[in-house]
Amino acid sequence: MFKIKKDLMNLKRLILYVSLIFIFLILFNKIISIFLNFENFINLNELFINYEGGFLRRGLFGQIAFFLFSNFNINPITFFSILFSLANFIFFILYILCIQKFKNNFFLYLILIFSPATLMFSIFDSVNFFNNQIFLLISILLHVYLATKYKKRIKIYKNFLYFLIIPFLFLSILQYDPQILTLSVHFYITYFISSKNKIYSKNIYYPYLILLIPIFLIILNNGSVEQVIALENMKNIVRENYDFIISKHPESFSMIETNDLGGNLNLKLGALIKIFGIYFGYQQKKYIILSILLSIVIFILIAIYFVEKKIYLLPTKFFTIFLFILPIFSLFIFITDYGRTIHIFLLHILAIFFLFEINNKKKLLEKKKSLFKESLIIIFLFIYCNFWTLSHAAGWVTIFNPNQPKYSVYSSYFNEIKKISFNAYYFTDKFIIELPKAEFMMPYLNK
Repeated sequence: MFKIKKDLMNLKRLILYVSLIFIFLILFNKIISIFLNFENFINLNELFINYEGGFLRRGLFGQIAFFLFSNFNINPITFFSILFSLANFIFFILYILCIQKFKNNFFLYLILIFSPATLMFSIFDSVNFFNNQIFLLISILLHVYLATKYKKRIKIYKNFLYFLIIPFLFLSILQYDPQILTLSVHFYITYFISSKNKIYSKNIYYPYLILLIPIFLIILNNGSVEQVIALENMKNIVRENYDFIISKHPESFSMIETNDLGGNLNLKLGALIKIFGIYFGYQQKKYIILSILLSIVIFILIAIYFVEKKIYLLPTKFFTIFLFILPIFSLFIFITDYGRTIHIFLLHILAIFFLFEINNKKKLLEKKKSLFKESLIIIFLFIYCNFWTLSHAAGWVTIFNPNQPKYSVYSSYFNEIKKISFNAYYFTDKFIIELPKAEFMMPYLNK
């Protein structure tokens, strides 16, 4: 009996290791395909924004790309491919580090890895891989990882907060202004650390004051005539310098809207009312609700279950948590690609979940599941992870068998396995040894 139990534990441990290898294979395959065949030209609409015509929000990396191109003739596509490949790799690493505390909870660990709303969101929908949201997500995962690692060493945490987290947030706000709406969760993490160390002084929050600089830059420059002029000047500069890209791919700089980047809160509120209240019909609203249920609600229910069973303990009082997460609901006003909104919201909810304490005494008393129950959970996990996709355009398209927008390639784990197999065959045939091939394969191999 003891041997069977040990073998079962070893099997589960092996499955977890294989799962981690599998998702990193998917990531590396994605990165390789980007460098071999860049297809995300639609993302350049936002990534080309720079400061050459004056200050514009989301122009930081576009300015760096423009500097590298102007002075060293580095193709901006190369720069952004390296930047976002590295950013997504860091995101994967940080996420895996954050969930390691749950590795003994086999099924929870698997759903945290394989949910289409967590790691695979940037893979399954290709538009997400090159979106600035990744830096916002890195900031919260980095903060929560350092908080869990140094929660009892307040001096070390403070150093990381002052010299890493705050500077990162400063730059992230300049590149992706919705970061402002998520700062309350960062405040909560700092509050969690201070309460753990029984330090109730406000001094620990003072470094956050420096973030008022980029916040005011963003707020005060929206909706002004100067912003509209700066945007038009910037657009002309981009067309003049990046014509070799835009002439071949007009979509790469055809969707920059003056009203969006130069507009103010009233325009965002108006867009929300028009999109959700008028444009969206029953089907679109149903898809948004399904996306929220399969992404956010399911993880909240899981968290509630483990808290009620006292397997995990809340890091602070529930009411305190609720107060700090309340501001992030405003994401649904400012980001009308609701899949991105849901993904960002979910990751911040999970960040708080990652702070939960493990009740070791309760864990030892936990009853083992029957084989029948485990089988049902496995079937549920398989269906949940493979038969839906969280699109960045949730609400605009379906989440089950989504109609593909022109610039988005939806995927699933079955498709990822197919892509890995094809690339393995292709590179082996091209660089190592010639493999047998049928006539129908030739058009694919000659791409």
